[in-house]
Amino acid sequence: MLPLLDHAGDIGFHLIIARQARGASRAMYDGTYTRLRDTGSPAVVLSGPEPEGVIYGKTRAQPRPPGRGIWVPRRGPDRIIQATVDCGIADGT
Repeated sequence: MLPLLDHAGDIGFHLIIARQARGASRAMYDGTYTRLRDTGSPAVVLSGPEPEGVIYGKTRAQPRPPGRGIWVPRRGPDRIIQATVDCGIADGT
C-alpha cells in the first residue's frame, strides 16, 4: 500500500487513518505516517493531550470541544473546523 501513496492523487486512492492522540509522538516514526507527511497529505487533528506536542505538520495537540478540530491542508494556513454528522432525520413535514 505504501507505494500507492505517492500516486494517490492520480489513481483516486484515499486513505483514512484514525488513532488515539496518546502516543502520537512515538508514531511519527512509523513508515506509513512518515510517507503521509512526505507526500504532503492533508490531515485533521482533533482533541488531544497537550504533552503529546506536535501531531501533524506544525499542529500541536490540545484539548478541544467535541467535534472541533484543525484542518492541516497541503498548502496554506491551518483552519479550525467543526465536524458534524447528518443523521438524515426528517421532521415529518
